[in-house]
Order: sequence, then structure tokens, then C-alpha cells
Amino acid sequence: MTTLQEGLTQVAAGRAGMLLCRPTAAYHRREDVAFVPVEGVPESALGMVWHRDGETAAVREFGRALASRGVSLEGSQVVA
Repeated sequence: MTTLQEGLTQVAAGRAGMLLCRPTAAYHRREDVAFVPVEGVPESALGMVWHRDGETAAVREFGRALASRGVSLEGSQVVA
């Protein structure tokens, strides 16, 4: 699987299962997939990632824009 939609299609066909964060599950809700809350796991965080060969000035600027809005990019490789 290379996309979230491919993964959800595999789940709907009964060939896979996925663990998603709550906002992603809510946004991608489907009638043919049951979204079941998981208890007892730590809260998750989203991060900004990119392929090393794809780092561009636009990617770095996007990271700075997120950071300026208070989005933490701790651990990301945004270069100021």
C-alpha cells in the first residue's frame, strides 16, 4: 500500500487492518470500514516528513510557516 486510500480499500476488502489517529479516522470515515477506538495507547502526534531528495526551499518554508503558527516540528529537519 502506498496511500491511505489504498490501505482503507484493503481494510474494506478484509485483507488488512490499520491503526489511525482519531482526526485521520474521522476525516476519512467510510461506510464499508468500522473505525473502533483503541484504549490504552499514548496520545499520538503528527509530524512533517519528506524524502531526503525532495527537500526544497518550498518545503523548508512550509515548515517555517507551520512553526510560526505554533505547530511544533520537534525532531523535524526544518532548516531556518
